[in-house]
Amino acid sequence: MKRFFVFTLTVLFATTFLFLTNLIAESDSDKGYKLGGDVYGYAYVSTGFDFPYATSYHDAHVWNYSGRAIKYYCTFKATVSGPSEIEPKKAEPEGWVEIDGFAFESDYFRFNMRGKERGWYTITGKSDLDVKVDLNGDGDFDVFPSWRASIFTPFEIE
Repeated sequence: MKRFFVFTLTVLFATTFLFLTNLIAESDSDKGYKLGGDVYGYAYVSTGFDFPYATSYHDAHVWNYSGRAIKYYCTFKATVSGPSEIEPKKAEPEGWVEIDGFAFESDYFRFNMRGKERGWYTITGKSDLDVKVDLNGDGDFDVFPSWRASIFTPFEIE
């Protein structure tokens, strides 16, 4: 019984050692090739209606732990559809995120619905975040991760 216990314990330690060695090796080999594990992003949008305003709030976050500077592009867009024609609103902020850096962009759109034709409307909001990185050093940016968020809120003007 004692030999069985020692044998089982030895096998358990050996298996654990091999498993941990494999994890460390995989993690080290991925660092130079899988940039996606080192760039994190988040896109957010919310919409609402409180007479007389239909509103949308947009934001985007980027964290960069890739070992090289990255460029980000945001597109924040809001539209209101319904009986009256309403001009859509859009913002396109962009910027750079340094190594081990963080970037945040946000925008807020407000549509005044006072005096608009009665009926059902829908406000739709979209937030898009794209990251571009020069992976191969040729001077051209390669499109990399993207994050998208969209939502809509129906409302009635009486």
